[in-house]
Amino acid sequence: MQRIVDTEIMEEHIESTYMIPFAEFVDYFDTFRDGIFPSHWHRGMEIHIILKGSAKFLVNGTTYMVREGSGLYIAPQSIHSMKKVDDGTISYNIVVDPQIFIFFLRNMQCTKYIMPLIKGLPDALLIERSSKKGIGVLSALDTIRAIGREEEAYELLIMEKLICLWRNLYLIVPHHQDNGQSRSKMLREKRMRVMVEFIRKHFYEQLSIQQIAEAANISKSECYRCFSLLSEMAPSEYLNKIRLLHAAQLLSDTNQNIIAICYQVGFNDTSYFAKMFKREYGLSPRSYRKKETMAHHQSTEPVMDERKYEG
Repeated sequence: MQRIVDTEIMEEHIESTYMIPFAEFVDYFDTFRDGIFPSHWHRGMEIHIILKGSAKFLVNGTTYMVREGSGLYIAPQSIHSMKKVDDGTISYNIVVDPQIFIFFLRNMQCTKYIMPLIKGLPDALLIERSSKKGIGVLSALDTIRAIGREEEAYELLIMEKLICLWRNLYLIVPHHQDNGQSRSKMLREKRMRVMVEFIRKHFYEQLSIQQIAEAANISKSECYRCFSLLSEMAPSEYLNKIRLLHAAQLLSDTNQNIIAICYQVGFNDTSYFAKMFKREYGLSPRSYRKKETMAHHQSTEPVMDERKYEG
């Protein structure tokens, strides 16, 4: 699998060199801007294990503290963000399309294990080593992490371990959730996914809160409510964060004029851009570019499959 540098906000695709809807990442939280990977979502299920340090995950408005050695399951399409709690935090995680299990189980006539994949799964589930079933999930994840790409019949081996992972995950997920309150919750999450994707695609335009709300066919007040509950920030704050992420990347990866970058990412006032950038990163755009240029010159070969918001 090629090195994956994830600079998108909504990773709806699952990328792999092999014919398996599966991807794996090592997340070095210190390389995220401000230690934060902002709100996004996947079409596949995501499972983390914290290798070092600890991190706070916000999943559909609920906070999960995940410490070293523990893991977190995140359901498909759940809006989530990550923030380091400790410096040096590192996470290994995989993203898997549930269809891989559904296809396999249906053809094996094991249909009773399919329903939890289709509905009823929790938004997220903290996985601890303190329970035998939790150890099963984390051990399966450790095994997948240890598989080298040079292994003979690599794809078959990954499939074998993914089925093992699903079995252990199936044993710990609740299979009969009460969905009495889920309609309004699911609707709000759907609206948020639409707005996050809209911002990702149009951040460089002169967006208003009204336009963001209209993208999801909701009022401005509901727009504010969605962002407050699901990302713990206002829509304007989220929009600026995405703009600044892209500005930081352009400052580091290109020689474009700083003023041109300001307008390219959606700001229309250079003084305001410089003020917001310094507030976000602690440096002026010019100083940030100088620091990143020096860091690039001193860097060694990149780590395979390292996912980061990088400049």
